[in-house]
Amino acid sequence: MAGKSGVKAAICIPETAPPERAEMMRSLGAEVIPTPTANLMNLVQTVEKERGYLFLNPFDDLDLINGYGGVGLEILQDLPGLGHVLSPP
Repeated sequence: MAGKSGVKAAICIPETAPPERAEMMRSLGAEVIPTPTANLMNLVQTVEKERGYLFLNPFDDLDLINGYGGVGLEILQDLPGLGHVLSPP
């Protein structure tokens, strides 16, 4: 959304995130800043303070939440007896 609106965006991601995910974000115009997971929120706060950016929590994004819910339903439809699913953050 930031890229479409002409707004600068910096996305702090765990350094273990798949390279394809980081590249997709870059292709949409975002600056991607990888960091160790343990340092993630410290980096977010530093970027927010030093650059005057606004922190938007991805877990507050309704489209993202709906996407995860949709995937969950698809898994249950394909594997109705499934008891547990592990997913990367």
